[in-house]
Amino acid sequence: MSSPQQPQQPQQPAETSQAAQAAVAIAVSLAIARLWPSLDLLHLRTSLPMFKAAVAHEVQRHAQASATLAARQYRQQRVLAGVGGGFSPVPADPPSVEQVARAVDWAVQPLWNSAVALQVLDAAPAETQQVAGSAIADAKARLAAATERQALDAGRDTIVTNVQRDRKAKGWARVPEPGACSFCLMLATRGAVYRTEKSASFKSHDHCRCHVEPTFSAYEPSARVRDAQALYKRVVTDEARTGKDARTAFRQAVEGRPVTGWSKPDSKDTRKPVAKSPTGGRTQEQVRAELAALENNFSRLSNDKQREWTNTRMAELRKQLGA
Repeated sequence: MSSPQQPQQPQQPAETSQAAQAAVAIAVSLAIARLWPSLDLLHLRTSLPMFKAAVAHEVQRHAQASATLAARQYRQQRVLAGVGGGFSPVPADPPSVEQVARAVDWAVQPLWNSAVALQVLDAAPAETQQVAGSAIADAKARLAAATERQALDAGRDTIVTNVQRDRKAKGWARVPEPGACSFCLMLATRGAVYRTEKSASFKSHDHCRCHVEPTFSAYEPSARVRDAQALYKRVVTDEARTGKDARTAFRQAVEGRPVTGWSKPDSKDTRKPVAKSPTGGRTQEQVRAELAALENNFSRLSNDKQREWTNTRMAELRKQLGA
């Protein structure tokens, strides 16, 4: 006789809402992709205003959907917490046309490269086509990331602002998406500590689908957050790391890389610490190899945070080499 199947655990409202918000992200990305052919690369300056207006329409439409979903989630979690009625969550406003226009201007900056216009001409050199293709791909990626972020921020803002208005709310916590980056996981490990206007900024970033969970009683972290908290304790708290060293160690651990940098000294060891070599104990060849790999991959990066981190890391490596 086969054993009966264990009933699946029902999803919590925050998890259900996060899945719905992910669907909004996919929908707005598809909508923006359909609009892309309307942007005339040969006449960018004249076609851009109409393109901005069309993008703003789609972003606002999907932002309203995100805010409505978040307001529904807020009501559900309030009912489940048993805090009673008397409060109606208000959906956040979508981004303005001007805000979307600024995002589009930022996204299409690579298209002003002269190679983009030359690409559509007959017999363009292979090098020109390669440069143009990279610029177009970069602009598409930037636009998708910026518009998705603006749409989802309406849902996040809905919960954050209503927590500030609701006297029954204790605070809100970050709900990290599957595969969330170390930055988001680090913020999620803090739990439901966010409430005041000073601490209430969600700090979203491009390609982020993390969401917000309002709390009305004791916060119960999900399995994903508990795992992140345990990892943070092991590589940061237990090693007494602070500041940039703590952030670096946690990022390396999340990404599955060896944790480098300063580590807690043995309290029983009375010997004076030995000064570390400029290369952190690695050979010059190893440092040069990492630097070369980062330099070769830099042009493929479309995320500003990735570029910022890579630039900082390359500067550190060059300093180690005395360059």
